[in-house]
Amino acid sequence: MAVDVEALIEHKLTPEEILKLPERLQVSANKNIAGQWAWTVPNINTEILHNIWTRKSDYFINNPWGIEDFAFLKKDYLTLDFISSNLVTFHSSLRLYVYEKNKNLRDDFNCLTKEILNLLNAVDVLIIPELSNVSFLDDEPDFTINIYRQKAKEHNSFVTELK
Repeated sequence: MAVDVEALIEHKLTPEEILKLPERLQVSANKNIAGQWAWTVPNINTEILHNIWTRKSDYFINNPWGIEDFAFLKKDYLTLDFISSNLVTFHSSLRLYVYEKNKNLRDDFNCLTKEILNLLNAVDVLIIPELSNVSFLDDEPDFTINIYRQKAKEHNSFVTELK
C-alpha cells in the first residue's frame, strides 16, 4: 500500500490564532502556499475545534464520520490537519517512497514545510508516514513530537528529521 509523507508539527498557537491562519497563509512569500485556504468545516469556531480534538479513535470506529469531523485547512493539493490543540500535520500528497528516492521532490516538500513552520511559529517537526498508519496516538493524552520520536523507535516506524 502506498503511503504519503507528512510533516508532524508541534506548535503553541491558540485556537483563535489557528482560526486566523487562512489570512496568514494567503499572503505567504511562497507562491505554492500563498492563496485561498479554506476550512473543510463550515463556520468553524473554537468550540468546534475543541470538539474535534477531544474525539478518540473509538468515535470513528463506532460512528459514521466524514470530513466535517476533522479540522482540515486546505488549498489545492496542500492540507493542514489540526489533529490536536498542539499538533498539526502538513500534507501535500507526496508518496513516502518518492520522498525517500527523489531529492528534488524531497527538497520541495521540505521547503514548503519550512515555510509552514514559520507561519505556525512551530516548536518542533518530524517527517513521518501519514498518521493513519500510527496506532499509538491515543496512548498519550498530551502527545508531543518527542513522545512520537520515542514511540516511533519502539515500533520501528519511519521517522526523519527535517533538513
